[in-house]
Amino acid sequence: MRASPRGWGVGALVVDADERVLLVQENGQWYVPGGRLEADESPETGAIREVREETGVDVRLRGLGAIAEQTFSHETTGESFVFRFGMFKATPETTEVANDPGLPDESISSVEWHTSVPADTYTRDLVVELLG
Repeated sequence: MRASPRGWGVGALVVDADERVLLVQENGQWYVPGGRLEADESPETGAIREVREETGVDVRLRGLGAIAEQTFSHETTGESFVFRFGMFKATPETTEVANDPGLPDESISSVEWHTSVPADTYTRDLVVELLG
């Protein structure tokens, strides 16, 4: 599953031994850590990289949990494109998160372990289903 970075993103639903879920907060909403797949990067490598970049946590992937698809449209031009997101299931190598989460160009304000999935989590229904 290799694809151009424009149309694919990857991330990981990270659950620790205490069944806590690792989420990042950006612009007031919680997300599974993830982002765009880089050119010539495997989805697995991309998911591991994205989790490390956004949270400081190294993970071990346990398999692909889901592939989600969303169509985005530009407000003024009306152009649209389909974005696909591969969400892996993962376990952490450590539970210590970064003090300064994300890369300089990201607006991640917080990284936290949650005992339940917050109501304002993006794709919450999918996250809850994968935890099931």
